[in-house]
Amino acid sequence: MTRREWISGLPLGLALFDQTVENVQIAVAAERTFGRELVRGIIERKPRQNVFISPLSVFLALHMAENGAGGDTRTAMRKTLALPDLDAAGLNASTAALLAGLKSRNPDALNIANALWADRRFTLDPEYVKLCTTLFGASAATLDFRDARAAAEINDWVKGETKGKIGNIVTADAVAKAAVILTNAVYFAASWRTEFSPSQTQTAGFHLTGGGEKSVPMMHQPRIAGAYRAGGNFEGALLQYKQSSIFLYALLPREGKTPAEVLGSLDLEHLTGGAADFDLDVKIPRFSLDFSASLAEYLEKMGMGVAFHYPGADFRPMGSGEFVISDVIHKTRLEVDEKGTVAAAATAVTMTAAAMRQPHPVKTLVFDRPFVVLIGDSQTGALLFAGAIENP
Repeated sequence: MTRREWISGLPLGLALFDQTVENVQIAVAAERTFGRELVRGIIERKPRQNVFISPLSVFLALHMAENGAGGDTRTAMRKTLALPDLDAAGLNASTAALLAGLKSRNPDALNIANALWADRRFTLDPEYVKLCTTLFGASAATLDFRDARAAAEINDWVKGETKGKIGNIVTADAVAKAAVILTNAVYFAASWRTEFSPSQTQTAGFHLTGGGEKSVPMMHQPRIAGAYRAGGNFEGALLQYKQSSIFLYALLPREGKTPAEVLGSLDLEHLTGGAADFDLDVKIPRFSLDFSASLAEYLEKMGMGVAFHYPGADFRPMGSGEFVISDVIHKTRLEVDEKGTVAAAATAVTMTAAAMRQPHPVKTLVFDRPFVVLIGDSQTGALLFAGAIENP
């Protein structure tokens, strides 16, 4: 896909940034690298637990926050987000092009939304607000964070943008302590290109890490052309969706390997190619799961600790030298059945002012054993969702 084709998909206002978009792959490469490292870190810290995140959602929320950072804080956040050492205009325009491309190519299957919420006691820099609304398509609102209705409004926004799959992302107490909240929501729903027949679904055993077995409804597709993939430490299935450039990878670690090891050495660029010359007979559980976590400790470990500490954090370009990130909250929902997939995610970056900050705690392939799930876009290579299914 050429650069001109990507620019043609931009809204008219964003087309003005044509000269700064060297390649949409700048944003894609950063988002994928960041997402792979984040999900691997969470899986390593949560052994034998289901983990499912949206790298795209977290990346976009933190990228908005990074635009409001300066000095060492911006440097640390860019390093954690795997953003290259380029001017801000080029990075932002690349991300804007990625957003426009994902939306234009999957209008019925994918919804991506951003929002910027500010407490009325604080004034954000107008240029920062303009950047978020113009480049990230964010809605912007000023609320009284001390009023419980502010949390309800933010949660209603998340619920609406995820079609009810994520019911809430913030509490009234957390909002009351915040000065600024940046939110992102991602919702995906599509039918399989080759659907699984319910009559083929049978109860089967799923082997748990560490021993033990549970019974699960195992879906069965006897023949899918070109769906088999393999790597050094996994075998996998590529499952496509109708009328969408988005796909799902289910990666089964080879014996003796773990989902974290698969993700640690995974070359995402080569997954879309390499189709085998034979058809795939695949069995995979029908399941649904919910996941939620504070990402603060993982992000600190990845290198952006300075953004969470005062003194040290520098968010003066956002509007105040006292701003500091207090938490990054992430919630997801995944539903996989015979007809297709529904996946939703929401991320909230909550920021406090130093005067308000209080200490808080940091806290055939038969997929019959723990496996990796990735949902990505075949046109851009963007990684929308990723995780490990330990207990479907």
